[in-house]
Amino acid sequence: MASPLEEVSGRGLTYFGVWEWLVALLVLGLAVFVLPISRTAAALLVLGFALVKAGLVVRNYMHLKREHLLLYFLVAVPVTLVLILLVALVPDIAQHH
Repeated sequence: MASPLEEVSGRGLTYFGVWEWLVALLVLGLAVFVLPISRTAAALLVLGFALVKAGLVVRNYMHLKREHLLLYFLVAVPVTLVLILLVALVPDIAQHH
């Protein structure tokens, strides 16, 4: 197993460096709620931060950045279908509320 200071990529990003980015994004996500913006905008920003953090974890800690491109398509297709389903159901959900 790699030590926390070993390189994760050729650019010198270490496990500790990725962890620092994750902590920074967590702090930014918490700080969003003290900004004078709407709750919807704050929630969208936090969701965006969460997606970036998930991408960092998948690529670096799960070692998927070295996988074949087909694996990304296998993940992208169900996620895209779920997003289409959610967008299609929004009018029905909004109508009932």
